[in-house]
Amino acid sequence: MSFSTAKIVQFLKLVRYPNLLIMAVTQILCAIWLLPLGDGGDLQNIELWLTVVATLCIGAGGYIINDIFDMDADVVNKPQKVFITPKNKNRFGLIYYGLSVVGIILGLLAHWLVALVCLAMVVLLYFYSYKHKKTIFWGNLSVAIMSAAVLLVIIPIVPHIRTNLVIVYAAFAFFTTLVREATKDIEDMEGDRSAGYITLPVAKGSAVAKKLVLAETVLLLSCILGYAVWCLIHLKIWAFFYLVILTALPTIGLLLLVYWAKEKQHYTQASMLSKLIMLSGIISMYFIL
Repeated sequence: MSFSTAKIVQFLKLVRYPNLLIMAVTQILCAIWLLPLGDGGDLQNIELWLTVVATLCIGAGGYIINDIFDMDADVVNKPQKVFITPKNKNRFGLIYYGLSVVGIILGLLAHWLVALVCLAMVVLLYFYSYKHKKTIFWGNLSVAIMSAAVLLVIIPIVPHIRTNLVIVYAAFAFFTTLVREATKDIEDMEGDRSAGYITLPVAKGSAVAKKLVLAETVLLLSCILGYAVWCLIHLKIWAFFYLVILTALPTIGLLLLVYWAKEKQHYTQASMLSKLIMLSGIISMYFIL
């Protein structure tokens, strides 16, 4: 592997390219699948692609600024994945600012509301990395809001999109992210404590934090089952079975996994499962038509 290729691979890992890919695919599928029956999606919609690239830029920048502020904790939590060091943080800081500015400009070219959401996301990501993630609950809430915004930002630039369904899936992304972030707080407790972060498990202990994760997972499961019942009432039979089998049942599995979790690796597995549940839920859009 050449030096330049290695640098590209390192940068892609830094900006969590799988997460960015999921984010882009989610927006595109939302713009195609959440339309009235018979109204095909328009992949030539330039505003859609501007919005997708804008949110990718802001998301990538958010991961960079997060790692800049998180250097001390990452040395403990994931030493094998530390890319930003005191020696190169200024260079990555410039990349963060560049990506954020480009994202806002592209958002403005798409729609003024998209630009407004992009600006809000940049501000929220900065304060999340600088302060919110180091405090009880507010960091998790910030990330959950941004996950919902990734879908909501599609509404003003896709004609005829079913706004009510976009809101439903944005709410699903919000609650799933809350569960995942609360799980990650327990997983990263030792590193967060050493870095001086006051997250819930650090302040109140892992037992209290686990109860919060369980409560949030029960709430998520209730929402999924409620949506499944709505699909059944409206004779969307395939959507009903999909949601029950491929989204609700894994969420029950997540609930049990967290309940029995004792080691850090158990919470790592729970965090991964919550990501798969979110992906499964997003794919259910296809069956809503």
